[in-house]
Amino acid sequence: MTFQVGNYVVHSSQGVCLVKDRVFNSFATGGEKEYYVLAPLHDQRNTRYIPVEVAHRSLRNIMSKEQMMDCIKILPTVDGETNLSKNAKKMFIEQANKSMDTLDKIRLMKTMYLIKEECLKKGKSMSYADEMVLREVENFFFGEISIVMEIPIEEVLGFITNIIDN
Repeated sequence: MTFQVGNYVVHSSQGVCLVKDRVFNSFATGGEKEYYVLAPLHDQRNTRYIPVEVAHRSLRNIMSKEQMMDCIKILPTVDGETNLSKNAKKMFIEQANKSMDTLDKIRLMKTMYLIKEECLKKGKSMSYADEMVLREVENFFFGEISIVMEIPIEEVLGFITNIIDN
């Protein structure tokens, strides 16, 4: 799979990234390799170099508008994980974060919302670690929606709500 300079892609852990360049570099390994130069949407100053030969493991093309609409429409039917032990939750988060499957990211987001809701019912705050996971998965998913649907990221939640309610 080849990714084009100037296009947006989705990185398994960074979310939406702009492919800024394709360069050759040795990075002190002794052998020169070809790399994609990526700038994450949420932090354009944080450049990532992904070897072209293994990019298919951690990069995918962004969805089409049709795929994104289908994805948003199924949001209410996707279940989050509940009653996870601490270790099971940790493994679930790690697997979802490594996954290139959008449904895995949605399941993670739903799970984190359920955890937040449970905390609020008990009058407590979410743990800092859980809050960070929620923020990262929202940035991941909302960032792709923002680019694909050509709307500011601040308007994504309202956009999703409008589609689901109608």
